[in-house]
Amino acid sequence: MNLFIAGLMLVVLLIQTICVKHFRFMRKFPLFGIDWLGAALWAVLWIEIAFLFNYGDWYDWWNSPVIRQLSAAIIITLFFCVWRMMTIRHPFLEPKMWTYRYFWPLLGLITLVEAFLATEQTIPGLGNGVLQDILYNARIHPKTRIHSLSAGQKEELYHQIKSTLQEMYNLGGRSTETDLFGKSGGYIPHLSKNTAGTICPRCEDMIKKENYLGGSIYYCSGCQPIQ
Repeated sequence: MNLFIAGLMLVVLLIQTICVKHFRFMRKFPLFGIDWLGAALWAVLWIEIAFLFNYGDWYDWWNSPVIRQLSAAIIITLFFCVWRMMTIRHPFLEPKMWTYRYFWPLLGLITLVEAFLATEQTIPGLGNGVLQDILYNARIHPKTRIHSLSAGQKEELYHQIKSTLQEMYNLGGRSTETDLFGKSGGYIPHLSKNTAGTICPRCEDMIKKENYLGGSIYYCSGCQPIQ
């Protein structure tokens, strides 16, 4: 899909280049007068913020050292952006932009859109929190390689994906989330930061939490032996 979108954008660019007559809508201005360092700093800041919103849920937000380090980097980058904006004569973004009439409403709108996009995986895919319970119900360790799964385990995993999601749907979602009316769901996750360190109700072993690939995983050492 990504290659398709990239190809489609190239086709649009090609059509514009061939069919649209080139004209200059503004006078030339020297590029040496642009605050390129300031532009790079602001670009890095927006990339960091976009990464935070888009991958925060996958990394289990601030329970992950990656997100904590990223948050610190955002604060540091923001400091240098504002410092440069206030100290040089012609910064990339002028200080008066903060006083524009529609600046704060637009910034709030962008933030809401980013927050909405950050949760898009809960509709077409499986979020990290949902996946933990699916693997728990299927008795599969989160670090298990796909190629090492037997045919029976794959069938059980497929069954647990359907049954776990159906149970969550019937109970109105997870208890840690709310709907549009502020009502919490009735499904209580088996594995989460709230159950880490407690006793597994199925085998009475310990539920553990580990950092893995930058995110957090939860599993029962008794029910989910690693292969």
